[in-house]
Amino acid sequence: MRLVVWLVLAGCAGDTTFAKYNQAPAVKIVDPIDGQALPESDAITFLGNVSDDTTEPHKLEIMWSSDLDGQLSTDSVADSDGVVTYTSGALTVGTHTIILAATDKDDEYAEHRISVTITDVPDAPEISVVHPIGGEYAFEDEEFEFSAQLFDNQDRISALSFTVTSDKLAEPVCTGTADAAGLGKCRATIPLVDDHRLTFTVEDSSGLAAYEEVVFPILSVRTRDDDGDGFNEDQGDCDDNNLAAYPAAEELYNSFDDDCDGVTDEETVNYDDDFDGQRELDGDCDDTDPYTYLGAVESCDGRDNDCDFVIDEDTQCSDDDGDGYTEIEGDCDDAYAATYPLAAEVEDSHDNDCDVLVDEGTTVYDDDGDGFSEVAGDCNDTDITIAPSATEVCDGYDNDCSGSADDEGATGCYTYYYDYDGDGYGSASASGSCLCAPDGYYTASYNSDCYDYNSSASPAQTFYQSSQRGDGSFDWNCDGVESKYYTVSHDCGWDCSLLSSGTQGWLSGTPGCGTTSDWVTSCSLDWFTCTQSTTPLTQTCL
Repeated sequence: MRLVVWLVLAGCAGDTTFAKYNQAPAVKIVDPIDGQALPESDAITFLGNVSDDTTEPHKLEIMWSSDLDGQLSTDSVADSDGVVTYTSGALTVGTHTIILAATDKDDEYAEHRISVTITDVPDAPEISVVHPIGGEYAFEDEEFEFSAQLFDNQDRISALSFTVTSDKLAEPVCTGTADAAGLGKCRATIPLVDDHRLTFTVEDSSGLAAYEEVVFPILSVRTRDDDGDGFNEDQGDCDDNNLAAYPAAEELYNSFDDDCDGVTDEETVNYDDDFDGQRELDGDCDDTDPYTYLGAVESCDGRDNDCDFVIDEDTQCSDDDGDGYTEIEGDCDDAYAATYPLAAEVEDSHDNDCDVLVDEGTTVYDDDGDGFSEVAGDCNDTDITIAPSATEVCDGYDNDCSGSADDEGATGCYTYYYDYDGDGYGSASASGSCLCAPDGYYTASYNSDCYDYNSSASPAQTFYQSSQRGDGSFDWNCDGVESKYYTVSHDCGWDCSLLSSGTQGWLSGTPGCGTTSDWVTSCSLDWFTCTQSTTPLTQTCL
């Protein structure tokens, strides 16, 4: 036991020392009680109380153990009230000393022990289905062997039996017993076509039972291929005991319905397939043609109607022109050797390939149906929109076969005016040209240029000029008028006071465009004499 010492110092009363001993934790197992017998199980819950004078309950180190199974738990934690629990797994059958131990922070240790007896509890038997397993099935008239592997801890294996039941039947399917190796078997026929949920049940002498379920399909005998020909009755096998009889089988001359179509010996030498009154056995050389048989009238049809091994004899269906085809075979002109089906079409005014078209695919044929062939001037005989009679449109193609695309006046064209000086305004004296795109000097959208040889002369001009535009005219903005910039005239005369106030103007009247004349700039009065000052100025116009 550890001695704990506290020292308390008092200044005026002297030193005082107190001593206290640390106590070991208090530990008690509350449940189960000492000496209690418990049945064998997968889980037993133990309940205990712990406390300590220096360590809080949840900080105590807790351990559960058994003298038979050893250490059970080291991670149990008490709650704030000191309650600690532990749930065990299955404990060994026998008498155990169960120990609950607690250690405080100062390593003081205490434990409490109780005795519990774990009594043996009989185990239920075990069963594992062997047959049927997934994918297995049986037919309604077929006996099946059901089997399962059995096991029990108490009873002898040979004493175990099992029963097979179905959710679709009132009575058990069968009952079987196990051999020395624990394999139980029983045989039975389940006559009800359905998906059966089978329950395999084993019960031991203690009345304990085990179960396992499987799904077991019972199929109709009509779905079974008894003769192994790949077809069952549901698939149309008319005799499932005859390997040679099944749908789509080859019909044989055997007086039996081999292909299950309800007809016997059809398409054999023993059957009149074309119903003309003769079989192949009777001499019918084509039993698929009702017009072909011994004694029939030969027709112009490319067949040996009378079965004499000569085709179309004594008819007009021979190959007259020797091209390998008769009229019956599609020769549309049996007097012209270059005319027969699939012949090469040439420019000869004949329907060489017998397709009702003459000279198609050649230069004399209107291939695109626009009324013109290549010989007739169609420059693209694969496009119905292109022909000498077509209307030219602005699309980048030579629609009318004129030799050039997008001719002047084509549909969709835009009027462009002749703009020689490139100022964006076409000549007012020249007519426009309707084009698909600007071309050469035809680039302007307006025809209001009054002089198309000077790019400064246009409706867009705003500056007054001192020289004529090139044709003697000063109408630079094409408004039809030569507008003068300087229009004021002035003569000082006897009254100098007016000009002295700032008035200026032409001395001798307003001059013409581009003409230089005197411009009065000021007047001065000297002893009753008025003197005026002038400067040369050139008239500008627009």
